Parts: sequence; C-alpha cells; structure tokens
Amino acid sequence: MEKKVVVSYEAVPYVRESKKRVLTGFSELDYMLNGIEEGVTEIVGDTNTGKSIFTLGLIDSAVEQGYKVGVFAGEHTLSSFKNLIMRQHAKKNEFVKIPFVDVNGKATSIVDWYVNEECQKQVEEKFNDKLFLFDVRCEERDIGTIERFIKQCYKEEGVKFFVLDNLMEIDNNKDNQFQEQTAIITRIRNLAIRYHLYICLVMHTNKAGGNEGFRLTVKNAFGSSNITNKGYNVLFIYRKDLIETFNNNTKTLDRFKADCAKCGFDYDKCDAFLEVAKTKGVKNGIVGLNYNADNKKFEQAQKVSETEADKILQELTQRVQDDIFDEEYKGELPF
Repeated sequence: MEKKVVVSYEAVPYVRESKKRVLTGFSELDYMLNGIEEGVTEIVGDTNTGKSIFTLGLIDSAVEQGYKVGVFAGEHTLSSFKNLIMRQHAKKNEFVKIPFVDVNGKATSIVDWYVNEECQKQVEEKFNDKLFLFDVRCEERDIGTIERFIKQCYKEEGVKFFVLDNLMEIDNNKDNQFQEQTAIITRIRNLAIRYHLYICLVMHTNKAGGNEGFRLTVKNAFGSSNITNKGYNVLFIYRKDLIETFNNNTKTLDRFKADCAKCGFDYDKCDAFLEVAKTKGVKNGIVGLNYNADNKKFEQAQKVSETEADKILQELTQRVQDDIFDEEYKGELPF
C-alpha cells in the first residue's frame, strides 16, 4: 500500500510557546541566531582559525543545558578526542607530565601532559552518559554510516545535539564530488528536520579567502555553493592574528572593522570573530571574541558604547576613500 505523504493544514497544531533551542553561550550570537534551532548550522573557517575551540565550547554549553551530545570527530582517535576534552577542562595546576622514554629505555626531550586523577573524575562526571562519539575505528565513513550514527544516538541514547567535524572527513567517492557533498548535507538536513535535531557541521574553506582579502563569502565554503543553501545558519570564524590583506588591499579589512563597530565591537580589542553570514534568526552580523587561556575557551568580547562605535566609524571614514563607505555605513547604528 502506498504510504500517505499528505497532511491537512488543520491537523497541524498551532503552539504558542517558545521553540526549544541550544544557546551558544555568546549572548550577541544567540540574539542574532535566535539560538541554535532545529536544523543544520554550518561553521566555516580556514585551518587553525579556532573552529575546534568554538565547537568544544558548544558541546560544553549544550551539556550544561541538559542536552546529550553526539560527536563525529573525524580527525581524532577516540583517545585523542577524550584527551582533548580533558585538557579543555583542566586548570594549569591540574596537569601532570610524563617524560617519554624510547624503546631502548633512553630518556628523550619529549614530555606528554595529562590531567590528574581528580580533574579526570570531575570531567567524567560531567560528560559520562551525556557525550557519545562516532567510532572512528569503523572502516566506513560514508554518509550512510554517519546517518546510522546519528539515528543510533537519537533513538538509543536520546541525543539531540550533534557536532560533525568535519565535512571533508565524510567519505566521498563519487566522480562529481561537489554534487555528492550537496547530497550529503541534504541527507543530514533531512535527518535534522525529521527528528528535530540540532546539527553543527564544521567545514573548511575552498581557498584562503575572497579575491580582495581574508573575508569569506558563502562561496568560500569547501565544495559546491549549494552547500550553504542547505544550512539554517552559516557562521564564519576568523582569528585576528591570521588575518591578511591581499595585494596590500586594506579596504576589505577597514570595511570589516566598520562592520564590527556597527555591531558594537572594537576590532582592536578582539582576538577572533564570528560572522553570521546567513541565518533564519534575527540578523547577520559580527561578534567579537577573546580567548581565555585559563579555561581554553572563546568568550564574547566586551561591547563598546554607541559613542565609541561612532568614533571608530568616523576614524575609518577619514582614512579610506569615500566610495568604500556608501550610504549603508552612514545610517544610524543599530543599538
């Protein structure tokens, strides 16, 4: 018998209550996105820009909100990822060092660092029965296996929040890889919709940045431009010390600084940035971040006043050609 796929409009309940969502821990980002709602959130950045630090923070935040979390960490062994979680939650005085001795019993200059037993106990109490990992010992990493992982986590463990790190680690053996990547994300998105899941997909860029500098566009996500069409949210992450201007073109950087100021952040007082390039939430924009070396996490940078933001914009306007600051940058600040 053919399965019915039609639902009457009147059969759908109208619910007057807030949607469930996962908060990121960054108040300004949560405002822009309306929190992470059901669907796929794509996190895009170059190598070493802080994607792992950010996603580890998301995992931590989700667990603290009572969610169980499933993680596909394709670049890690099970042990190395567990060690990463341990290190992320350890203070400086909670590490012990173990000198490495070679196969002949000779001392070397290599030292491995591990957390002490008390710290291990605290971290395990936090994540045991709440964090579930894809078994990277499996030979298969195709989208079918990833789907099975997500379904098992949801149906057997009650997992609702997922981090898939990263798209390139999902096997793609098709002749048309861009088409297959689009198909992969479509299947992930369909799972999110069907089971009401929150899925964060980490993605690399397909090149260092745009033609005029470091700043990314939705076309810079690795693979087909259709990939970003499937995301509910698309976030770009930048690390300030890795930002470069191409061909001495500082206009891109000045425009980025202006956009930071319009969102209430002083570029010079931030270590990194999250740019909301696409969202079905409230608005696009930039959130300034600072790295806290004590807890090894990003924290939202302190916002500046409207007066300070206006001063930054005026200084930038004086330094660049008038055509860079069109009417978009001369209106009232959105505070």
